Amino acid sequence: MGYVRSEDIESEAAKNPEEAIKIIKSQKNNEAKTIPLYDVDGKTVIGEFKLQK
Repeated sequence: MGYVRSEDIESEAAKNPEEAIKIIKSQKNNEAKTIPLYDVDGKTVIGEFKLQK
């Protein structure tokens, strides 16, 4: 068991139009977003957590 950080869960804002298109395409393709899974100390990465929209 581990923890994820809320800032890792939130979607990133696009910095330019090209990046926005890339984000939209990945969402349309139902690609999972992988974020770090942390140990109880909140620093040690013990695995990955996949978010599927």
